[in-house]
Amino acid sequence: MLRTRARDKRVDIEFSGQSFTKSDLYPVFDIVPFLLLENAIKYSPKETKIVVTFSERPHCIDVSIDSVGPLVEDHERQRLTEKNFRGECARALGIPGTGFGLHFAKYVCDLNGITFEISSSISSYSVNGVPHAPFGVTLKVPRGQI
Repeated sequence: MLRTRARDKRVDIEFSGQSFTKSDLYPVFDIVPFLLLENAIKYSPKETKIVVTFSERPHCIDVSIDSVGPLVEDHERQRLTEKNFRGECARALGIPGTGFGLHFAKYVCDLNGITFEISSSISSYSVNGVPHAPFGVTLKVPRGQI
């Protein structure tokens, strides 16, 4: 389903790095990658790239999903995981959304002891009059969970 959405928008998904470590997580965690990729595809402008990176570290595995999306102001970034919250620029695009995806993804990560971090940069360009910028979500899965 996500592959079709990405193809329709001409959004490439690139995977970098690898990890073959098995995780001992609650089964509901399986929805988190779907939610994060669905969110990245939904807000990525046409003909852009989403990069998913796996990095093994001594105490954790980092999984980052980096894309371009509507600008997220600093005061909004911490609220993106609040239920029903959507940033001003995301709403301005007119793309349907409920503000539930990132909220639920963070909730599931919290249940599993996974750190959930959101990053956003200063606006780099505008799409249909809406500022866009690099956007990323990084999950830090502690080795104790693996």
